[in-house]
Amino acid sequence: MSSKPRILIIRFSSLGDIVIQTSFVRWLKHIKPDYHISFLVAKEFAPLVNNLSEVDQVWTYERTSGLKDVKQLLSTAKKISHNSIDLVFDLHGNTRTAILSFISRAPFIKVDKRSIRRKVLVKFKKNYLKNLSSQHRRTIEDFQFLSNSCFDFKDLERKKGTLSPDTLTKINELPIKNEKIIIISPVASFESKRWPIELYQNLIDLILEDQELSDFKIVILAGPSDHYCQALSGDSGRVKNLQGKLNLVETFEYFSKASLCVTNDTGSLHMAESYGIPCLAIFGSTSPDFGFRPHLEKSRLFYSEASCSPCSTTGKRPCHREQHQCMLDIKPASVYSILKEKLLGDLLSI
Repeated sequence: MSSKPRILIIRFSSLGDIVIQTSFVRWLKHIKPDYHISFLVAKEFAPLVNNLSEVDQVWTYERTSGLKDVKQLLSTAKKISHNSIDLVFDLHGNTRTAILSFISRAPFIKVDKRSIRRKVLVKFKKNYLKNLSSQHRRTIEDFQFLSNSCFDFKDLERKKGTLSPDTLTKINELPIKNEKIIIISPVASFESKRWPIELYQNLIDLILEDQELSDFKIVILAGPSDHYCQALSGDSGRVKNLQGKLNLVETFEYFSKASLCVTNDTGSLHMAESYGIPCLAIFGSTSPDFGFRPHLEKSRLFYSEASCSPCSTTGKRPCHREQHQCMLDIKPASVYSILKEKLLGDLLSI
C-alpha cells in the first residue's frame, strides 16, 4: 500500500452537489499534491467522479434501506480502516456518514452546512447567509486553514468540464454539429423549485420570434421522469426536445457545446457552469443565499424575493398558496431580455 497520506471525500449525491464539490477536490489536490485522494459516491453518480484526474480512487455506495444498508455501512467502515485512511472529509453530513464516522473511528471533518442559519431564514426570514460565498467557494474557504498559500478561484472557473480525455474523445464522436445552442432545462427535484412549464414555453416562443436570434437552436434537456417537459415545443424546427433520450455522457456533450443555459435551482445549473457555460438560473422556493446560486461572472440569477420565500431549505415543502407566486413574479420577457443581452453582447465579444 502507498505510503502517501490517504484522504477520503464523501459526497453520496446529488448530481449538482457532486459537481459543485469538484472545485473542492481540485483545490485539495492543489494544496496536497502528494496525497492519495479517494471519493465515496452513490453508484449512479460514479461517472461524475471517475473522470476527475485529481481523484486516485473511486468508491461506490448503492443506497438502499434496512438490513442491506446496515451491512453496506459496516463493509464501508471496514474498508476505511483497511485502507488506513488518515482523514475523511464528510461533505454530505447525513445519518450514513455519522454512522461511518462512529464505526470506522477514522478522523472525520464534517462540512458546515449552515443548517441553523438556513432554518432561521426559512422560518423567521432573517438572513445571516447573504454575505457568504457561493457553495463553489464556501467549502474551500471553510477548509482554508489547511493551506498556507493563496488560491486563485478563477483558475477553477477556467477549467471546463469534469471529464477525462478518454471520455471527451467519445463525446466528440457524437453527432452534434457546430451549432449555436441554447439549452433549456426546466427540471428540479421538487415542483416548487420549477419555473412553470408554460413560462418556459413563453420564453421559447420569444426566442423563436426574434430574428436576431435565428442562428440559435434550442435544446430541451430533462431526465426520463421529467414528463412535464414533453409539452415544450416550437413550430420552426429549431427546437429539439431530448427529454429522457440521453445518457449522462450525451448530456454532458450538449452542455459542453452550448452557448447558454436557462434552468432552475438544480443540477443542470452546475453541470453547465462546470463547462464554463453561462446560466440564467431561476430561483423560487429556495434562496440563492443557501449557496447553490451560479458563480460564473457571466451567469445571472432571477429571484423575486416573495415574502414567503424561502419556504423550505430544499424546496420539498408544498406551496401554501394556490399558485407559486415566487415563480410567477419572474416574467419570461425579463429572462428573454437578459438572454438576448448575453447572446448578442457578452458572448459574441469573447
